[in-house]
Amino acid sequence: MLEFKNVRVSKDGRVPSAALSFIVRRGEMLYMRGGKGCGKSSLVEATMGFTPISEGYITIEGEPVTPASAATFRRLIAYVPQDLRLSEATPAALFDRVARLRINQKNSLSKDSLLAFWDAVNIHRTYYEMLFDTMDEATRRVLILSLAGILRRPLVLVDESLTATEDILLRKMAQQGSAVLVTGCRETGEGMYDKQITLEI
Repeated sequence: MLEFKNVRVSKDGRVPSAALSFIVRRGEMLYMRGGKGCGKSSLVEATMGFTPISEGYITIEGEPVTPASAATFRRLIAYVPQDLRLSEATPAALFDRVARLRINQKNSLSKDSLLAFWDAVNIHRTYYEMLFDTMDEATRRVLILSLAGILRRPLVLVDESLTATEDILLRKMAQQGSAVLVTGCRETGEGMYDKQITLEI
């Protein structure tokens, strides 16, 4: 569970006029909508302890996120940033790197588990060995999101969702028991998200 209580994050010396309070429980999806510069990314970064909050508090699983605890909490989070910079050439290479991370050693990740997840969310298996450079951004994001899906972390953070296809994939993660927080500037499908918040600049 993720909770924001009267949270304000200063951005470039400016503090949003309204404090933000919400709860996202496991199995729920919250969409934080707003235009460029309204602080969506800063709020996501504050959840991971990368950006300090100027007021209020954030808790994960009932425990406050502080500079001292943030590194521990990041082990509970699957995060997809707004700006994807990949050093791996293919989804296969990226999956191999993710699977070898010490934090994921106990997850028993395998190519078969990834491809089974792809089958469940209608991602074609031929993408596994394709070059990321040959794909559009939306496809790259969906494939990276699918890695977050098989990690089954308690909290999924997605900064700047682009398409309804991502919404469907994120719903699957919520059904697996994750609390899902998504930012974006687009309109979403009716009923796709359990909760929506609009941020003002």
